[in-house]
Amino acid sequence: MVSSGELRPLIVATKNRFNAPFEAPTFKELGYDVELTVFRGLAGPASMPAEAVAYWSDIMRQVSESPLWKENYLDKFLLNGYYLPAEEAIGYMRDFEVLYTR
Repeated sequence: MVSSGELRPLIVATKNRFNAPFEAPTFKELGYDVELTVFRGLAGPASMPAEAVAYWSDIMRQVSESPLWKENYLDKFLLNGYYLPAEEAIGYMRDFEVLYTR
């Protein structure tokens, strides 16, 4: 809809501006300390064996590095992607929970 001109973005809630067709400022550029992040990942039970955690962490690393993921998902839907190994992802999710539940 943005590409066709039917919808005009006014602002984006990400750290950086999107590329065209989203010619809209960020909240930060307008003086607001707002940044929204959407987490996408896998979660398993607390009792998951370390070998399984390592296996799935490596699978997700491989996915995050694949051209198909980048082109057919991230680029297609104008998403910013980055990979976090399992231990870092756990810390990220703890911080994320604190931010949204305080």
